[in-house]
Amino acid sequence: MKQILDTIHGHIKIDNITKELIDTNEFQRLRNIKQLGFANFVYPGANHTRFEHSIGVMHISEQMANNIKLDQDQTKSTKCAALLHDINHGPFSHTSEHIIKKHTGKSHENVLDKIHQSEIYNILTDNGIDAKTIEEHIHGKHDISQILSSEIDADKMDYLARDSHYTGIVAGTFDYQYLIQHMELKDHHLIVDDRALKTAEQLLMARFWMNISVYYHHASKIADAMCIRGIDEMIKTNYIHPDEITNMVDMELILSMQQGPSNTKQIANRLINRNLFKRAFESSHNNIKQSIDFVSSHKTKLENEIAYEADIDPFNIIIDDSTYKNVKEMKALIETEDGYLPLNEASQVVKSMTDVHDKSSKLSIYCPDEYKSKVNSIACNIFK
Repeated sequence: MKQILDTIHGHIKIDNITKELIDTNEFQRLRNIKQLGFANFVYPGANHTRFEHSIGVMHISEQMANNIKLDQDQTKSTKCAALLHDINHGPFSHTSEHIIKKHTGKSHENVLDKIHQSEIYNILTDNGIDAKTIEEHIHGKHDISQILSSEIDADKMDYLARDSHYTGIVAGTFDYQYLIQHMELKDHHLIVDDRALKTAEQLLMARFWMNISVYYHHASKIADAMCIRGIDEMIKTNYIHPDEITNMVDMELILSMQQGPSNTKQIANRLINRNLFKRAFESSHNNIKQSIDFVSSHKTKLENEIAYEADIDPFNIIIDDSTYKNVKEMKALIETEDGYLPLNEASQVVKSMTDVHDKSSKLSIYCPDEYKSKVNSIACNIFK
């Protein structure tokens, strides 16, 4: 049996089916897709990829499967699902996900087509694994699928540990090994024993800190928004089909932008040189006149209005109405003396942090630096 020396988990054993899957073109492609998109603009060490993350998730999944005593076939299918859960990610990971889903209706978790169209299907079939079961595990359809898709799962444990390591955010660390040892599958739910309550709190705190410091850092969000604007422009002008983007790696997307319409060339060159748009306006959702739902549904109209008033190309005005995603981890079930309780009820610490987290989302407007002052004045008149 071969081994891989991983930065986070140390030596990871690789059995025959795992090696075959890793050696496929579809999995090797993940070497060229950054885990954190443009986070390396802020944290230079954040150059890790979906490749090593997927291997790490497979490793943790096997540990969890052994701990809850799955049989050999269940463990095998769970490990394969963990390894393949990100093979459908587009370039720069979550950066391109929303725009790809907008135009294709598919998320990165819809892996079945990619499996059927590749040698992965034959590898799974030859080893007695149903391809459809793999996608069902990724979507959390079965009890044992919670290892990979639930409130506290192998995916979250690996990306928090890995992202924390490569960004250097010490507050993102927690003892995931202790957590694994105190998780059980009971009454169709993956349960955390109350002895590991403090460790579960650490995981939540790690997630909150990573959200604030990394995942929603303003420079990363600006780069994401610029990249999305470039992708959307290429699709709208029929320069590229959305399905083509799904199969690209990071640099292929940047090269396509460089060779595309003039506006996307500008975006590509800015991203290559880290010449980002600037924040012209920012306000919490509670401090603007309109509801965030109104802003979301009228975004293009509002961008055009600001651009018209500022006498600039609407392409150079980006309204970012993104909000912090719901933190599923706070609903993880803790086994207490009073029965099963969601983590945010079992822990006052988590409840307090959740309240602060939910109020942290902001509306931002980005534009080239030279228009920043003018756009700020116009935006204040519209939103304040």
